[in-house]
Order: sequence, then structure tokens, then C-alpha cells
Amino acid sequence: MAGRGRPVLMRVIIISAFIVGAIVPSQGFPQQSVQDAGEPADFLNSSEDVSGLYSRAELLRRSNKSSTDLGEAVRLYQILTDKGHGPSLRRLAIMYATGDGVAQNYETAIELYRRAIAAGQKDPLLYLARALRRTNRLEDSFETYLQAVDVEVKGAERELAVLSMRGVFETVSDSFDRSAGFELVTKLAEDGDPKAQLAVADAYRNGWGTEVDAKKSFALYRQLLPGGKSEVLNAIASMLRDGEGVERDVDQAIVYYQQAIDAGSGRAMLRLARVQLKADYYKDALASFDRAVAGDINGARLERAKAHLDGDFGASSNKTFGAAEITKLANMGDTAAIALALRKQERPSTRLLNLDLDRALVNATTAAEGGDARSISALLRYYRKIGRQLPGSLRLRQDILTMHGDHLSPKHRLVEELYLVYDVKGPVRARPVMAEMIQGAGPKEARSGMLTLRSLDSNAYTYALQTELREAGFFFGRPNGKMTTSTLRATMKFCQDIGAIEICRHGPLLRPATVEIIEGLMSRRQ
Repeated sequence: MAGRGRPVLMRVIIISAFIVGAIVPSQGFPQQSVQDAGEPADFLNSSEDVSGLYSRAELLRRSNKSSTDLGEAVRLYQILTDKGHGPSLRRLAIMYATGDGVAQNYETAIELYRRAIAAGQKDPLLYLARALRRTNRLEDSFETYLQAVDVEVKGAERELAVLSMRGVFETVSDSFDRSAGFELVTKLAEDGDPKAQLAVADAYRNGWGTEVDAKKSFALYRQLLPGGKSEVLNAIASMLRDGEGVERDVDQAIVYYQQAIDAGSGRAMLRLARVQLKADYYKDALASFDRAVAGDINGARLERAKAHLDGDFGASSNKTFGAAEITKLANMGDTAAIALALRKQERPSTRLLNLDLDRALVNATTAAEGGDARSISALLRYYRKIGRQLPGSLRLRQDILTMHGDHLSPKHRLVEELYLVYDVKGPVRARPVMAEMIQGAGPKEARSGMLTLRSLDSNAYTYALQTELREAGFFFGRPNGKMTTSTLRATMKFCQDIGAIEICRHGPLLRPATVEIIEGLMSRRQ
């Protein structure tokens, strides 16, 4: 935070980040005045009741959320945003970012956040940073978080510290590494920040900036119980569910999930339904899903429909209802439902007969153009899976990756690029290209790439393995994609070196062995 309000550690980190050149100093957002945003000079002082219009829009948005009410709310917000009204710009941006009442579009949301900031709002800085992060523009996101901290946006410092602790910005700035993030979060927790205290418990649970210590994490969550926060209750419930740092107790997990629901956690309804389903409490699970749907919990309707379609409710399942619900949601433009529906189209036996496929593809494309990673992924998978049936599918995949690939995680993008190279060049010619791509990727991305090759083509995997083993000094031949005697000898020697020889003896190309080998190879890159 600016001046004396910012902890010393954060000041040092931010200064260091600029000194080492990890980020480019901000050029600032477009300095759009209120008039530049389209507001006549006399608008806010006219007889028009701006606050009244805004209050009416807010009331409509918070009502029963019928399409009519939301549509009218959006119309009123738009009138006000066209006049440069900061709160309306902020609210409409949030709606575009979440897909609430409008088609989700991150690019539109980002533009509106920037206009809100230019109109004098500072809170949208934090929302803008999140939107940039979710569209994988990490440098811009990082810089925006720094600006939010500088102008003392509430929660910005803690959020930046937590994200740093989780390694989100480690490719952007060496100064914001995991340990520095954990140190700052711990300091904020000691100063009494309850969300930071929760983040410390999360850190020990997940190994963010510190060693994993599930027992300590569970104990910290228990210390936070008197506050009655739903996040704490959810965490304890999930640890009991999985036996993480405590003896597994599904029934106790259900009790804590119910308490989280009573504390106001809508997501706990879905978590409760899932754990009941996994424990074969079919009727209870269906009742919990119905409750979540009635509570308008995001994603509940689609998840219930999928469970019906997959027969997860046992005798209570209604596959016809499930298929109809998924189809209805997809035809309405729900991006998650569209992604699921497109998967179902891959096989004749699972296709949704009443799906408006053309509309689904148009809506997914629109969402992809708005930076929605799920829609980008769904389109790439769909065109990959039905490629032989659709002329031009390779070109479509190339265009999607070129125009929107930056919105995917680096790991996911590499995987899709590997599939594309394989399909364009063919199995043999693609091998050296794919091996080179994996060589040039980071450890996390390369790990996923190697596993993808193993499931795609064993010869392509072997070629990449030979390349990696040669780089590590265990293989001295020329990669050819064949498990030759020299390749097998090099592989087994590497297995011996990483302590996985017993697993490899059962077969170095079997999944347990390949996972150990890939992990060993990637650990040498760290």
C-alpha cells in the first residue's frame, strides 16, 4: 500500500520487481475522461435521476433473475455506461466477466473495467487484474495487481501475496516467488487478517510456499472454526472426506458440509451432493442437487443433468431428463453446457438429438473470441475428435490456436499444439518436431506433453524419451522412436538412477513406469 500503509516486505518486493526488469513499468490505462467515455458535460448534473436509474437496475439484477429482469437491468446499465457512469461500468463489466445476464465475454469485461477506472473508480483494478489472469495475460495481470496495491484497493495486497505463494506469477517476476508470498501471507495472518489466516492453512495443505503438512493445516482450520466461516467448514469437510491430515470420516464430512450450507455457502450444496453421491447415498444426493438448483447455485443444474444422464443416481436416474436439460442449457448459450454437449457429439451413441449444433458452435466461438478458455478448449477438442467428418477442421484448429491460444494455460496449449502437429505432419514426420517442442517447454508443460505422446503414439513417446535421455546423458544413439536394445538399456539405467527400477522392470512403457520416468526427467530440469 502507498506510503507507510504498505508492509516493508511488499515495498521491497515491488521495488525489486521493477529493478530486475521482470515487468515493464506501467504506461497506465487510457486516460479517458468522463466526457471521452461518452458523457455530456451536463449529464450527471441534469434532471435525469442517475442514482435512481442505477438503483432500479440494481434492484432488477438482484430480483428473481428472470431473463426479462436481467435484460432490463443490462439495458439500464448500458444507458448509464454510455454516459460514463463509473458504478454502472463496473457492474456491467462484472456481468460480462461472469456471464450473468449476458453472454460471457472477458474482452468486453476488460474494456469496461478500464473505462470504469478511467472514470475514477479504483476497485475495478482488482477485478481487472483477475480478468487478465483468467485470460492468461499474466504480465498485465501482475502489473495491475501492483497498481491496485499502490492505491490501497481492499484485499489487493493479500490476493497478490496468495497468488504469488501459489506460484501464479513465478514466470513474471523472480521477486514474487512462492516463499516470498508465503512470508507476506503469514505476516498478514499474524496481524489479524482472517482471510490471510485461512490462506496460511491452505498453504500447509497444498504446499504453497512451504512444505505440505496436512495435520498442521487441519489444526489451523480447527482453530478458525469459532469464526463460523463457510470456507473453513468446507475445508474441514473436504479433509474429513478424503482422510487428509485426519482419519477419513464421510459422515462427519457431510455434517460439516451441512454446517457450511447453514453458514451461507452455496457451493457447499454441490460439494455435499457430490460426497453423498460418492458414498452411494443416491436419494440424499439427488435431494441436495435439487436444493442447489432451487438455490440457483452456479453449475448445479448442469451437474445434476449430467448425473442423471450418466446414471449416477442409480434407480432414481432419469437419462431422458438429463439429456433434455443439457440440451436446453446448451441451446440457451450456457458455455459449460455447450462444452459438455460437444463432447457428447463425439460418439453416435451419446449424441444429444435435439441439440442445435450450429448455434452451439456459434456461441462457443463467440465465447472463445471473448477469451473464455473452456470454450476454446471445447472447440479444439470437438474439431480434433470429428476431424475426418468435417473438411477444414485442421484449418479451424490452427486458426483457434493462433487467435486464441494465449488464453489457454501453457500446459493445455502445448498439448493441443502436439495434437495438431501430429495430425498435420503424420505420425513419422511429427516425431522430431514434437520432441523439439517438448524440449523447449517448461517442466510442467513438458510433463503433460510427454504423457500426451504416450497415449497418442508409443513411437512418438519413445522418440521424445530418447531425446530427453540423450539430453540427460543416458542415451547416446540417434532417436528413431523404437525401443531398441540401447534405448531399453538407457531407460533401465535411468530408472536405476532415480530409484524406480522395480517399477520399470514390470515394463518401462507401462503407465506406472512412464509416470516415474517422466517425473524423474522433469525434476532434472528444475
